[in-house]
Amino acid sequence: MRVRPRYEELARVIRSKVPQAEVVGAVGRRTSFEVSIDGTLIHSKIQTMSFPDFDEVADIVSSVDSGEAVRQLTAVTKANSTIQEENVALTRRIQEEREAVVRLRVQLQQAHKSIPHHPPVPPVC
Repeated sequence: MRVRPRYEELARVIRSKVPQAEVVGAVGRRTSFEVSIDGTLIHSKIQTMSFPDFDEVADIVSSVDSGEAVRQLTAVTKANSTIQEENVALTRRIQEEREAVVRLRVQLQQAHKSIPHHPPVPPVC
């Protein structure tokens, strides 16, 4: 998943609320998306498995700009949790399909055993 567009969107949201904010992006470890304000980490995608709520990040930046202390982010985007829910549902469905295949194999084996087997008929010459 590319995070650059998300970073750019976050920077845009922050600058729309706090035009004088200095927003700096740096490439980090794969799958990470961390947000710090004045050196204080307020969100880590690695820890939450979600992207931050950009509006709340901008609100925190605005409050810090007004002299308040940095606070932790509490909201995350629903998009990532929806993806996680879909992954769980797909994993569950795959498991159900595998179990159905096993049941069909057992039924086929039982049906095969119930078919009367006759000795081969010798060819007529």
